[in-house]
Amino acid sequence: MWWISRPTASLGALLLGMVGAAVPLRAADTGVFAYGDPTGTGCTSGAYRFDTTQVFSDAGSYTVRTLVDLGDTRYTDEIASISGGIGPATRSWGLFDNNTGGTADGTWPIPTGQVFLVTSQLLDDGLKPLWESRVLLASCDLLTVVARSNGPIRLLTQNNSFEETTGKGKKATGWKGGRWVCNADPDIVANRGECALEAKGKLKQAYSTPPIAGVGDQIRLTAFMQGDDVAPGGSMEMTIRFPSEPDETVEVTVPDGDYAYQQIATEPVDISEPPRDVTILIKKKGKGTLLIDDVNLLSVANGGPLF
Repeated sequence: MWWISRPTASLGALLLGMVGAAVPLRAADTGVFAYGDPTGTGCTSGAYRFDTTQVFSDAGSYTVRTLVDLGDTRYTDEIASISGGIGPATRSWGLFDNNTGGTADGTWPIPTGQVFLVTSQLLDDGLKPLWESRVLLASCDLLTVVARSNGPIRLLTQNNSFEETTGKGKKATGWKGGRWVCNADPDIVANRGECALEAKGKLKQAYSTPPIAGVGDQIRLTAFMQGDDVAPGGSMEMTIRFPSEPDETVEVTVPDGDYAYQQIATEPVDISEPPRDVTILIKKKGKGTLLIDDVNLLSVANGGPLF
């Protein structure tokens, strides 16, 4: 038996990250959630529906995050859980007026006669991204598909949630810099799990195990950060080196001041040559305490814009 649950409160730290011709469906190691053809139209909540292909390597719990975007307006940011089957199976999936993920800012119904984009990302029970499916549609009152993309996601970061330590000087395995810290009742320092990393100067990790990404794929970097009186001037950057093309670096500013865990992301990079390596560099300057968790360097097959 298959079932889904659409909660009304946020499940916490999730990430998500198309234009062009449709691409073949490619199997991921542990899960597939891929949009097929639309089966029902309508611009009100629950009216627009698809057939989806769902395949899982076990009968455990999975999460699907669905975004509905029209221009600069987001109408849906839904987090739903799926459990109970391995597949492959074809299941109906609808678009709903739901803001579980917290980023929707539009008011339903969706306007008619305008192109809109539906993106869903499948995550395992540890919130590791597995698969992304996107459909560009002509209008909410039509069955017309303009473009479609499906592809697996690979997590490239080693020890991305800082649960492992070298045991020497409170260092996180796989990382240079920072101080490894863990929850100690009543103090909770981690965004997810038990541990996080406190930024001290520079925090760095490089990834060079091939294949990193193929031509037409996309590399993305996101992280969750929490600040206590953080001074301005910090940054998170991703540098990709290629065998023959120029290096590419994208950077985002680390928020200053006081704030609870929030996700920040660099601009994604579209890949036109398989990379040689990718380096993550997080810089903290001045006073304050900056906690970092869930650093996700992602290789997304056949990737498109990150919204």
